[in-house]
Amino acid sequence: MNYSGDEELVRQVCKGDHQSFAHLVERHGAMILNIAWRITGSQTEAEDVAQEVFIKAFMAIKKFKGTASFSSWLYRIAYNTSISHIRKMKSIFIIPEMVTPDRCLTIPASLCEPDEKSERDEAVKAALAGLGPEDRGLITMFYYGSLSIEKISDITGLSESNVKVRLFRVRKKLHDSLKSLIYETT
Repeated sequence: MNYSGDEELVRQVCKGDHQSFAHLVERHGAMILNIAWRITGSQTEAEDVAQEVFIKAFMAIKKFKGTASFSSWLYRIAYNTSISHIRKMKSIFIIPEMVTPDRCLTIPASLCEPDEKSERDEAVKAALAGLGPEDRGLITMFYYGSLSIEKISDITGLSESNVKVRLFRVRKKLHDSLKSLIYETT
């Protein structure tokens, strides 16, 4: 059956159509895994978190009110579950396995030369590793997930102005960290 949108799929799930939930998982699985991976820094941990997110969503789907989009509701579960997972694991210093910054991060020009791509990637990994899980989550949603400030606000429960301020501060931290990493290697 071809459904027009998430809300219709949610209605079908609430009526007992479990196949509709599988469609929701297909639609949002990659983003959920990406959020979890960027926050946890581990593919294995991210897969565990993603599974937990979908279990939580399935168990709570009847509580979905529709005041926000289903994706915002689901991504909020993913964000909160990922942060909770990190806190449980008491992991503070995590290096993401792969980083490909591509949206408005200010990376010093000396790291952007084609032959220095691996150096740039390593510097970005190290800079991201120095961020807390909440900050990595914000960066993930904004830069890697291309989510709007409004949607991030819905997901995190932060005000839009707070999201903007935190993103500004995180970009500043990344810039300073990258700058110091560059001077260490030159």
